[in-house]
Amino acid sequence: TLRPQALAQRVGVPIAESLGPLIIGFLLTHYDWHLSFYFVMAFALLVTLPLGQLLYRSREDQPVYIEPTGKQSVAPDMKIGQVLKDKLFYFILPHAMVPPFTLTGIFLFHSQIAEEKGWPISALAIAVVAYSTTKIIMSFVIGPLADKYGPHRLFPYTLIPISISFILLAMINDIGVAWGYLALAGITVGCIGPVHGAIW
Repeated sequence: TLRPQALAQRVGVPIAESLGPLIIGFLLTHYDWHLSFYFVMAFALLVTLPLGQLLYRSREDQPVYIEPTGKQSVAPDMKIGQVLKDKLFYFILPHAMVPPFTLTGIFLFHSQIAEEKGWPISALAIAVVAYSTTKIIMSFVIGPLADKYGPHRLFPYTLIPISISFILLAMINDIGVAWGYLALAGITVGCIGPVHGAIW
């Protein structure tokens, strides 16, 4: 059963990731950065903060998952010491760190990448939609695949799309590669959460 929190994480975050650059690009196109900053700050204070407080108050105290038998039970928690003693943790950690570390670095330098390749920054912002779309799709597709084939079998392959995306980004200067590289990166990011969670 897909819980509201899981739905928000799988769909809400990618939608925000795709709309954010478009909204910021629109604001910076029509207003200077000072006014754009005030718009974002007002939205955060007047909309995001109250809504977050409302959602936090309405959440349940403990996470609940549905067992294959249909019975609800409280998800068990692991203490930090137990995690650190688990050898599996040290195999998963480097693998899990690759997408956030590399994508954060690339996203921070998107403007420099666009300038170097001669891309309009607005076109690169629109291409982020490809990242969010594949991330949403794979977050739903990977679950049944993990159930069918096992997360341990899928685990080694989850970094292949993002590796190909970086090769394309490095070798091709056409603006179309922005869509391809972001789509492939979204596939990896959409896969790693469910796969790593199932392994753990």
